[in-house]
Amino acid sequence: MRGETMQQPDRPSRRPATPQMAKFGELLRELRESRGLSLVALGSRVGMSREVIRRIEVADGYACSRELAHRLELVLKTQGLLLREWTQMQGAPDSGSENLQTNPPRRTDGPRSDAHHRCNHQEDQLSPRRAGNETVRERISHFANLPQMHDCHATNPPHEPWVETSADHFRQQLEILMRADGERGPRETLPQVRQLMRAILEQAHQTKFDMRRELLSIGARCAEFTGWLCRDLQDTNSGGYWYDRSMEWAQEAGDLPMQGYVLLRKSQMAFDDRDGPRMLALAEASLNGPWELPVRVRVEAMQQAARGHAMVGGPNATIERKLDEARDLLDRAEADGDPQQLGAAFDEATLTLRTASCYVESGRPRKASALYQSVLCTRTLPPRDHGYFLARRASALALAGEPDAAAAEGLQALRLASSANSSRTARELSRTLDTLRTWKSRPGPLDLHEALLDWHTKDPAATRGATE
Repeated sequence: MRGETMQQPDRPSRRPATPQMAKFGELLRELRESRGLSLVALGSRVGMSREVIRRIEVADGYACSRELAHRLELVLKTQGLLLREWTQMQGAPDSGSENLQTNPPRRTDGPRSDAHHRCNHQEDQLSPRRAGNETVRERISHFANLPQMHDCHATNPPHEPWVETSADHFRQQLEILMRADGERGPRETLPQVRQLMRAILEQAHQTKFDMRRELLSIGARCAEFTGWLCRDLQDTNSGGYWYDRSMEWAQEAGDLPMQGYVLLRKSQMAFDDRDGPRMLALAEASLNGPWELPVRVRVEAMQQAARGHAMVGGPNATIERKLDEARDLLDRAEADGDPQQLGAAFDEATLTLRTASCYVESGRPRKASALYQSVLCTRTLPPRDHGYFLARRASALALAGEPDAAAAEGLQALRLASSANSSRTARELSRTLDTLRTWKSRPGPLDLHEALLDWHTKDPAATRGATE
């Protein structure tokens, strides 16, 4: 629903070794061994390989990043000793960085800790300090210009000053970025969302309790959206990480509906992994939890449960019953609601497209193809989404034994994927090509194959799993 290249998580940069790097590496080795941790154990806890930790310890030309130093500090619990040594290794106070890592590591060091640890972790991940005496106000003031930058339909100036209406202002900026995603693609949108999330957490850490909870609730929505953007870029590890942060912050904020919504998103990520049982279980958990989901979110979860039944081989009668329940509930939903409410964008067209996906999974590709076309012909989808669902229709046509039509749709989809930087569209087309192997010598499938080879040369991320 989103162009610069994704960065890898905390990949240490190679540079000439210095005595300070050797000293830092020796300290790291002593701390690791004193805790009884192997290279593999420490690496797994901070999301790095054994070889990276070893090279930092022996000063083999690899520099430890500030964020990795923070994670090592959290795992080894040295009361700041390791971070102080890292700062001295730099030769000057840390100047911070405006480049947020796109692909933060998954936490693997056991259950979540107490609230204080969570706050520190949030700050480590999202709030590295800039050089000088820049205030929180100055860091956040950047977002005053977002409506002009991202929303060509905006007519009202942003709220000023932000401090007086911070929660409303942050919601407004998030809504603008969500709309911008459909036009600009994930690579352009993601850095802005990450900066907005940093600003929200900076404010949450300095405000009163009630306002903190409200800001953390908005932060949870930002984290969920970040997870979606990472999934769209085929970075499922980061997608899962940010869904976990969204759930954590929603729990801290007491935002029950958001917790159910994150479970729905996790169910959709299980679809990415082709894990039907987990997908179905998470969809049912979203529907049956101790919260009252907004109507449209409940409709989406019902549809997701139907698709889960299709993936595990459930009877068509069960799938149709679930879809009928979703349609009936959507018909009763208010036509107009709060555009910022969870699931507000889920409408009849979206349900039709998701229903088509259920039919693909249950072995009815011709019916799915007709449903996809009924929405695509309206030309109402954002360009990136139009391209993706063209690719889904191409897959359905291929499964239905129509190779030339499938290839024609696929080539159109790939042109849109290129302009919108949509790796998931290209990945879906790779699946289409797998189905078209029987007809690989025909001109259409051959043209699609060559076009996809060119895409993969330019965007290796497209070789990873597809999403919806």
